[in-house]
Amino acid sequence: MIYVKKKAFFTIEYSYEKMYFTGMNKKRKFLLDKPGFQLTPNDFLFFIGSCFSENISSYLKEIGIDSFSNPYGTVYNTFSIYNTIKDILELRKYDEADLCFYNGVYYSLNHSGFFNSKDKDELLQTINSTVVSMNYILKKSTVIVITPGSSVVYEYKGDIVANCHRIPAKEFEERLQYVDEVVLNLIQLQLLLDVYMPNIKIIYTISPVRHYPDRLRLNTISKSVLNIAIDTVCKETGSYYFPSYEMVLDQLSDYSYYEKDLIHINKKAISFVMKRFKDNFFSDALFHYTELFIKIKKMLSHKSFNPSSEDTFILLEKVVEMILLLENKKSSDQINRLKIVVSYRLIRYFKNNQHTDALLNKLLKNNDLEIALKLLNFVKNIHSFENIDYNSLNKYYKQIVKEYLVAKLSCIK
Repeated sequence: MIYVKKKAFFTIEYSYEKMYFTGMNKKRKFLLDKPGFQLTPNDFLFFIGSCFSENISSYLKEIGIDSFSNPYGTVYNTFSIYNTIKDILELRKYDEADLCFYNGVYYSLNHSGFFNSKDKDELLQTINSTVVSMNYILKKSTVIVITPGSSVVYEYKGDIVANCHRIPAKEFEERLQYVDEVVLNLIQLQLLLDVYMPNIKIIYTISPVRHYPDRLRLNTISKSVLNIAIDTVCKETGSYYFPSYEMVLDQLSDYSYYEKDLIHINKKAISFVMKRFKDNFFSDALFHYTELFIKIKKMLSHKSFNPSSEDTFILLEKVVEMILLLENKKSSDQINRLKIVVSYRLIRYFKNNQHTDALLNKLLKNNDLEIALKLLNFVKNIHSFENIDYNSLNKYYKQIVKEYLVAKLSCIK
């Protein structure tokens, strides 16, 4: 049985199993410092830090913004964040001495568990090729978002590691970094970026995930060290701090915003934080770009009862026009993915449409044959489909239309 007691700002529910708060502070307004810049459609965001950085990066990709997160996997402390960026910018070459062998498997203590192999040469090849590819991605980034999760570090033979790989705890020494030490890590990172990427913009945000849920005081101290250190660095360097951690604690105080583990925040909480992120950082141009991208995605998610109908053709025509509008704003991997999806639909339409003749007659009467050509050309320009036999697309056409199309298509080969 549950008893509900209402108060002015929140509701407390009592049950025999639990007591939790719901609704507290959801509508209370809070102020954010305005950054000295706004994001545009041409920005590329590079995220590094805790799993929260992956949450933000994934969210932005879903709305059409180019981003990348955590090239070595999740990293929680500021030294490992600095070390990762340093590796990539300086094109570090790993060798056998950089690996750790445990339980028949080779690991790198600077990388996540995804980087492991029973063959050390294979692992080194994977790590070193990752460094090279990430160098290109990092250097094309215009904004770097740093999301540390903890100031507690683990040392192996005197060196701070990014991941312990379930090696016995006795092999590591746990300690809390001092504020000055975290400040030093971040200043070193700033100086490194000044050399290799002097125009990069930096955003800091502390992960809202409790890194030590069973050690509440350590978690609070750990986050406090990060907060003081980042505040010091932002004041010295002009970097910007976005208060994700504070928003979640202050605004999302009940467990409906958390996953089943009651530690990681869920999609509803991420959407809440990201709405504030967009309001604070997005330019009008980026808002318009993402609105158009989302609209295209919704149109492509539409399930047609008759994929060969004229309505499908009209829908695909509209989608192509909208994608071309997006391309006028920027070219990106996210747009290319949309192009691949619509190209599949177009190929299926032209190969399987039983009513193509009737549609072509209508297009001819309206002098709209160029629409069909535009769609076919759109498909042909997708690199992923360059090996498709485009002559098969013409088999439904009347002879005169077929000759016309072949002549046109030959011009773009």
